[in-house]
Amino acid sequence: MADQTFAGDGRLKIGSLLARSYQILLGNLSAFLVIALAAGSPHVIFYSWMNYGPRLFADAGDRALMATAGDALIAILEIVLSFVATGVIVYGTLRELQGQSGGFRETIGRGLKSLLPVILVSLAATLAVLLGLVLLVLPGIFFLVVFWVAVPVTVIERRGVRASLERSRELTRGYRWPILALLLLDLAMSIGFAFVPELFLDYKGAFLRSVIIEWAGQSLIVAFWSVVSAVTYVELKRIKEGARRYRETHRKPDNKSGKE
Repeated sequence: MADQTFAGDGRLKIGSLLARSYQILLGNLSAFLVIALAAGSPHVIFYSWMNYGPRLFADAGDRALMATAGDALIAILEIVLSFVATGVIVYGTLRELQGQSGGFRETIGRGLKSLLPVILVSLAATLAVLLGLVLLVLPGIFFLVVFWVAVPVTVIERRGVRASLERSRELTRGYRWPILALLLLDLAMSIGFAFVPELFLDYKGAFLRSVIIEWAGQSLIVAFWSVVSAVTYVELKRIKEGARRYRETHRKPDNKSGKE
């Protein structure tokens, strides 16, 4: 990978990082988008069935209750599937960065090998973030930043839950302001796409088309930010290891041992 984001002073260059992530996403758009679409498909299937499928409940109250219960189950399922999709896309991105791009089947197969660790790490990080948001908000944001590269650590370094979270904390130390900028941009894009389409899409007159457009847009955002997290991990790792090698190379002589 070209040295686009690691400057001589060890800065994490957000613009170049995002540009590199966009290039990788564009080069793997069909595979990554299909993976993200699959993660978001339960929502589309459920609401399409609710609108076009057989009406099992004639009573409006029963249908409303079913929709509420379905919403809860779909939300849980899609959270888990989003973790899976992120892990697979992260793996594909890391292979791309290493110049070892594989096929769609290989990317999914190898990515799914980290399925359980990725889900556990993602759940642990999510619970920490939610707890922080409930308590004072700022701790939740802090955890979001600290655990930004926890999934890439799990996928590539094959660490356990606690070790992956600790490793993410270590890698992000000293670079949390630029990561916060990435996080805010991610939130802005996600929130914006959650509300802006409401102004233009006709969910009553063209329900299926509107849902598909929303589904595709949200999936694209998930795919892009999964790539960004992987690229960020690689850059932070290189910056940290590069700085360590620099210190070892330029270490001062040990006067006590008489070395020059």
